[in-house]
Amino acid sequence: MNSEHLIPFLLTTAWLAPLAGFVLNILGGFSAKNRRDPFPAYIAISCIGVSFVASAAAVFLYQSPLSGTYFTLAEFGSLKLSLDYIVDGLSVAMCLVVTLVSLCVHIFSAGYMDEELTDELVDHQVDIDGGHLHRVGRFDRFFAFLGLFSFSMMGLVLSGNLLQTFIFWELVGATSYFLIGFYYERSSASNAANKAFIMNRIGDAGFLIGLAALFTIFGNFSFEQDFASSHTSEATLTLIGLGIFAGCVGKSAQFPLQTWLPDAMEGPTPVSALVHSATMVAAGVYLVARAFPLMTPDALELIAWCGCVTLIIGAVVAIVQTDIKRVLAYSTISQLGYMMVALGCGGWSAGVFHLFTHAFFKSLLFLGAGSVIHACHHEQDMLRLGGLRKRMPVTAVTMLVGVIAISGLALPGFGIAGIHWLGFAGFYSKDAILIAAHSQIDANPPLFYVSLVGAGLTAFYMLRLWCMTFLGDAQSESAEHAHESPQHMVAPLVLLALLAVFSGFGGESGPIVEFIGHGPEVAGTHAVHHDESVEEAVAAEGVSHDAIAVMGLIAAVIGTALAIVLYGVSRTGESLLGALGPFRKLLLAGGGFDWLYDRAFVLPVKAVGGIAAMIDRYLIDAFLHFVSKATVFVASIDRFIDENLVDGAVNGLGALTMSFGQQARLVQTGSLRQYVMFIALGVIAIAVLAAVMLPM
Repeated sequence: MNSEHLIPFLLTTAWLAPLAGFVLNILGGFSAKNRRDPFPAYIAISCIGVSFVASAAAVFLYQSPLSGTYFTLAEFGSLKLSLDYIVDGLSVAMCLVVTLVSLCVHIFSAGYMDEELTDELVDHQVDIDGGHLHRVGRFDRFFAFLGLFSFSMMGLVLSGNLLQTFIFWELVGATSYFLIGFYYERSSASNAANKAFIMNRIGDAGFLIGLAALFTIFGNFSFEQDFASSHTSEATLTLIGLGIFAGCVGKSAQFPLQTWLPDAMEGPTPVSALVHSATMVAAGVYLVARAFPLMTPDALELIAWCGCVTLIIGAVVAIVQTDIKRVLAYSTISQLGYMMVALGCGGWSAGVFHLFTHAFFKSLLFLGAGSVIHACHHEQDMLRLGGLRKRMPVTAVTMLVGVIAISGLALPGFGIAGIHWLGFAGFYSKDAILIAAHSQIDANPPLFYVSLVGAGLTAFYMLRLWCMTFLGDAQSESAEHAHESPQHMVAPLVLLALLAVFSGFGGESGPIVEFIGHGPEVAGTHAVHHDESVEEAVAAEGVSHDAIAVMGLIAAVIGTALAIVLYGVSRTGESLLGALGPFRKLLLAGGGFDWLYDRAFVLPVKAVGGIAAMIDRYLIDAFLHFVSKATVFVASIDRFIDENLVDGAVNGLGALTMSFGQQARLVQTGSLRQYVMFIALGVIAIAVLAAVMLPM
């Protein structure tokens, strides 16, 4: 079997293996027999392990792009409904990242979710009938949906057309609903799942508009079209591109639909790790990269500005958060904004590069937070943590690696062995983003400067998180009695820490960028919108890459230094933040967007609903009650007429007929002599009549 057939086979195996785990865990009924049996985890880990091995083999064998069709479902004129696949550097690398991160999350979850291995679990966050909720463990359910989540994301990555992408896009959203709402008895979890689902549907409405416009213009949904040389107007292509991007705004938590992501922390922490790194939120960035040929310069400019606003909102709000998972959630929002800035500025490889490196260090940070939460009996408030460095050394060191990576810190390499900078993965990918943003400094200078400020804020809030969690003294009894997590939980942390260190090696000339390439051309002819032009624009500005790297590094160092001064030695930073007063409360509430949306949309809708309910109750219902009573009255009159007149006439006629019949039957005596007499009388009567009436 040559590579042209082997690679699709390997990737199909990688795609379907998690689905097999889902089916086995749902239909197997293992936990139904014994809720304490961890066998569902073994099934899920084995299946995602097969998926990872197949993806790794595909990466090793990959040589050139190819595409094909699994099978055609139906054809309606020019509309062809088929299950297609696309294999290129982007999809193959994305499959490897998704399966690797998912494998780490699966292994970690086997320990983190062990409390579900019971016939009776007590949920202390749910009060019912004067006590706490008692329920059966759902260990098998968790791993089943974790496998379905991975299958959905893999299907999205390999989809060969936009309609197929949309189908798996929705399946990713549906599966995330079940995982975010895993503890559905908790109102906060069920509300968070509903919020994520609804806000994503808002974005998907735009996605559908884009799909409809695409099919109307081109007659198909294929990615493999030469949009740039089509005769379609740029305005139409902009509409299509922005429609598709609207779906990405919801899925990747971009402004103004970013508010669902922090609330999604109500799900189990391993779910947060997967959602925030390689699956759901990554899907939006992936789709922008995949649909890049559709994007006109105007569409890309809007994408860049949307990402710019998102990254600064996420960074500023993260500064004041005290819940360890919410800090990471707003960090994810900010980092996704960086990716959109890069893509919008034409830095295709920079955006995708950061997507991959972010998957490693963000999953590391979330799993590290999960290790802390697990050890501290589900304590998430950083004000009640502290002093965990000695109690959880492996978690502390690996999380520090993740913090350094996301902060973009590095040391100068002085050109030794051709190395200019010694940094972790995040330094190289964020440097590439700053270069892309700098290429637009003449047309849109805030894109670069806001990205630069965001780099400093990122370093500050991430070092703040680490210092508050691991340095100082324990701030609660749960932190005082914490201990390192089991080996099978820290092993994924070590692996992800290594990837956070080395995956970005070489920067934009390293193996990741060389493998994925520099992206396609866009559907327009104006301005700078692809990587080669980014290089030319930066060169034209007379600013070297090293100079931009130094600016980004200075911003990160300033943020790091402030965090160490304010939180490394003591927690004086919290008192300074407290001095912000109402502004701090506003930031703690996510910037007030939920409050704003509640009053701008939710309350008016509720008011309209209340008015509609009153109209329904007091007008429509009253009218219907009147009509029903009038109908009953008319029906009673009709019944009287029917019973006393119509039925009386019919019944009277029937009674009269019966009376005549009764009288007539009296002559039927059965006596032969009587009948002879009647005949004789009849003959005589006839004779008399004849004599009288006939003339003589």
